[in-house]
Amino acid sequence: MHNLEEYLLNGRIKFCVSTSTLTSKNNATEKENVKLDHLESLVLNILVVNFNNIVSHEEFLSNWRSSEATVNSLFRVISKLRGKLKQAGLNEKVIFNTPKKGYSLVANVEFKSSKKAPKQSKNLAKNRSKYKVVFYIGAYFLILFVIFSMFYTSRKDETAGIEIGNISYFELLSNTDFKLELTSNLLNDYIAYTIKSKEKKFWQIEIFDRFSDKNIVIKDEYSNSRKPTWISENSLIYRAYNEEYCRIKLATIDYKYQTYTSNHLFSCNPESYSSSIAKLNSSQILFSEAKLGSKASNLYKGDIKTGLIQPLDAHIASEGGLGIYNVITSPKSELIVLLSSKDGVKDKIRLVDPNNNWKVIWTETLTKTNVSVGWDGTSLSYRNNNGGITIVNFKDHQEVNRIHLPFIASINNISSTNKGLIFTSGDFVAKNIVYTDFESLQSILLTESLFSKNILAHFYNESLVLYVSNKSGINQVILYDLNNNTSKQISSFKKNIKIANISSSVKHSKVALELGNEIKIFDLSPEFLLSEKSIKVGGIKPEFYDNKFVFTKISESQSSLHSFSLDTARYNDLGIQGGYIAKSNGKSLFYSKLYAPGIWQYQKEGKDKLILDLPSSAYKWHIDSNKIYYRNDLGEYSIFNISTGVTSDFISPACESIINVKGGKCLSSSNSPTSNRVILLNW
Repeated sequence: MHNLEEYLLNGRIKFCVSTSTLTSKNNATEKENVKLDHLESLVLNILVVNFNNIVSHEEFLSNWRSSEATVNSLFRVISKLRGKLKQAGLNEKVIFNTPKKGYSLVANVEFKSSKKAPKQSKNLAKNRSKYKVVFYIGAYFLILFVIFSMFYTSRKDETAGIEIGNISYFELLSNTDFKLELTSNLLNDYIAYTIKSKEKKFWQIEIFDRFSDKNIVIKDEYSNSRKPTWISENSLIYRAYNEEYCRIKLATIDYKYQTYTSNHLFSCNPESYSSSIAKLNSSQILFSEAKLGSKASNLYKGDIKTGLIQPLDAHIASEGGLGIYNVITSPKSELIVLLSSKDGVKDKIRLVDPNNNWKVIWTETLTKTNVSVGWDGTSLSYRNNNGGITIVNFKDHQEVNRIHLPFIASINNISSTNKGLIFTSGDFVAKNIVYTDFESLQSILLTESLFSKNILAHFYNESLVLYVSNKSGINQVILYDLNNNTSKQISSFKKNIKIANISSSVKHSKVALELGNEIKIFDLSPEFLLSEKSIKVGGIKPEFYDNKFVFTKISESQSSLHSFSLDTARYNDLGIQGGYIAKSNGKSLFYSKLYAPGIWQYQKEGKDKLILDLPSSAYKWHIDSNKIYYRNDLGEYSIFNISTGVTSDFISPACESIINVKGGKCLSSSNSPTSNRVILLNW
């Protein structure tokens, strides 16, 4: 998320990400702004980036800073967000719930920014094909190459606090279970982390020895077991909670028999959206927790022997917002790291001295979310704004140098070991693009990259598919050949720009991309490469029809359809006021309106014909030959036959979320768990 991001919902409600406010276009003063809290702003930002698409519960919670909230917590935030959207003047219902799937924002969304494109939700592609092993090996060595090359360029720095000569990389675990909150026992080789499979309801803690197959599972019946923190060689403290109660507990581990015992230490707030635990000394812990009725977490000291709790927020300036959502300590230093966020957009990392009235020694503000950082007493490691890891080395409480490690896969939950770092790599949910033939029911997974998210897909013809992927680090257009199952990158963009829509014309060898609030039309060469030069069109929703290029303009909450002649390069108003989405089946032009539910057929002469009445605003529909595929508010698809006027249910497990349809073939998106790994870097 960037400071200059602003969205316009249904042409009249502005959502500013940096200030977390909703404003009606008719409002003249800041007093009329509706303020969102950090969670409401986070949820709305995810919805607008994925507007008109269902966002799963897992995707929402994977973007939550602590990933600690439950589906019920998400429901409460959605309920409050709906109320504030109505308060701002958006009276129509725009946030829809699809049972057991997630939520979608069904609205017109315009993006406005003078510098950067919006951050997209974190989805990694699922790896499933005969190339799986090859890709794993290639990705593994690519990461190794990047890491080693970066360390090599830094090894001449004599002030570095890291031994560069013996860097090693280990992949300790790799599966589709969600893994969070890594912590290494510095007195032995055991590592603890929080884990949950997609099928299970509650989180549990797993402890494993990296040199053996032994593991110990800590779980509480009907509760989540979270936030493991080692306090000795054979004991750790953790948080057990559900919707009704919360307890901070002490677990004593018996490694020989692979068992444990636990007892209750402190009570805590089950509705706290973010919390953490850290060891202060052998008898005391630090933990962050929100008070009842509050979302901002404060800092507390807990005595393990007496059970007494002392609030520490009086010594630390409260910034509001999310508050202090994580605290990290090291046995090698008295300095403590605090993570906080006052607006839910930016994270602040503070290195403080608790023995000097919690004086701030060093600070860093980031737009990339850090749920945890590594701190070993001399080196502080965090996920930087580029998605890699930055290691800051200190000497006598002063920063002496930095080392930057780039990574392709997403980095999460960084923690320090005795001589290195441990972290999880990979997001919770993968978004894949699937090709399906309705007649043969054959399906092909087009996107196989583990380290990218793949969005938008469009049939160039019946054997070639265009899709958008960020596997190169920024959004690029990829051409997939269905005949030989090969793909190639056809664009060479230098900056990461949000690509909202894609359309193409075989007849004219052109590809149109919606970038921000404008459309660029590129020539496609015989070698299938996009031209460097393009034609700019001020509008959204590109579609090719006949010898024209059709697009949408929105002004003062009103939409209209316009065209650009590919032969004469002249603009023309089609005279379709209220027209919003236009689609062509090659012979005719069809469109839906911004606020009126229905689909019309464009008539060059005479009045346009309403051919399909819909239960709500038609934001999600597709046309193939004489059939219209459309989705209702529950996410269910139906087929309308234009020739016969008959509507029937559309049920295709392989094509649940349609992106594009052509010639009885479908391109769809499919969400599934992605590979989530535990990585160890030693130096």
